[in-house]
Amino acid sequence: MHVAADGDILLAGIVEDGRLTDLQAEPLMDGPRPGDIHLARVVRRMRDTGAAHVDLGLDRPAYLPNAGDAAPDLLVVQVARLARDDKAVEVTRDIALPGRLLVYRPFGAGVAVSRRLDPDRAGRWRPEPPGGWRSMWPAT
Repeated sequence: MHVAADGDILLAGIVEDGRLTDLQAEPLMDGPRPGDIHLARVVRRMRDTGAAHVDLGLDRPAYLPNAGDAAPDLLVVQVARLARDDKAVEVTRDIALPGRLLVYRPFGAGVAVSRRLDPDRAGRWRPEPPGGWRSMWPAT
């Protein structure tokens, strides 16, 4: 993987056997971006709604809907929406790491296969093995 900044654009590319196989470009920006993953600390629970405010290290806490009463004080969260108007950054505990052919959800169930993969190939992906890790290779 190669990562470089060009002006106000961040470029990340994967090179396999000397060929560029994947390229991502994102604008450089201050603060969190959708998809960023943070270790957050719960600063306030709202028992009536089941939500919480969590500290990401920003100037104000982020909003975590559906935090639940059993949520620990430290959480791994992913930015779902940026702050807008008078609303805080919204985060989720449903972490999603998109890849070229699947979306890995380390705390979720099953494998989400990319819509770019034709239905015949998508149906051949192996189910989740014991232990929580999901196979990234198609079944033969």
